Amino acid sequence: MTTKNKNIEVPTMLTRPALHFEMSSSIAKLALAQTKVQKEIKDLPKESKGFAHKYTTFDKLVQYLRPILSKHGLSFIQMPCGDNENVGVITIYMHTSGEYISSKIETQIIEAQNKYQSMGSAITYFKRYSLASFVGVASEEDTDGNIKKPKPKPKLTRLTDEQRKELLSALQDAEAPDDAQMAMVQAVDARKINQENFDEVLKGVTEKGKTK
Repeated sequence: MTTKNKNIEVPTMLTRPALHFEMSSSIAKLALAQTKVQKEIKDLPKESKGFAHKYTTFDKLVQYLRPILSKHGLSFIQMPCGDNENVGVITIYMHTSGEYISSKIETQIIEAQNKYQSMGSAITYFKRYSLASFVGVASEEDTDGNIKKPKPKPKLTRLTDEQRKELLSALQDAEAPDDAQMAMVQAVDARKINQENFDEVLKGVTEKGKTK
């Protein structure tokens, strides 16, 4: 059976994560089965602790839902997707009639973490979040009203080329060992040494040179 797809793009306030939906031309039979599923399911206990909330693990969610979905002719497929900058999950929620709804959710890879750890964490979260959303079961606590907004981090301005040269020259004048000079270069690159603390760092290096 050939079905005509209806593509629906859900606009978001932020560019990431991005959400995309697609469905078959009719979902009447899927909707009927979904109604029966939602009469049976119950919210699962949230036993695992996250950063600011508790949640149901993905494996427990699947173990609970699979027999109920199968009973009513429903099933799902989840596949990782993405590229060098983004990672996400495609979820296809299907009925034995051939009707389906699918979604893709993706976000940028967090470079602050190990790249593969960041990807794995995002994939696991999106699989759990997407499946729970399709079925209509709460897999985590609703803590939106309790989350405190993080304090904005102070802006760290990178050193100018002139400041960088001045600092390296002061290190050489102080006869700092090579490893100390390399550590200083790495600190500059990471903005641990920046325009906000440049004068203090330069003063410290100069004073150490005078004591030799």
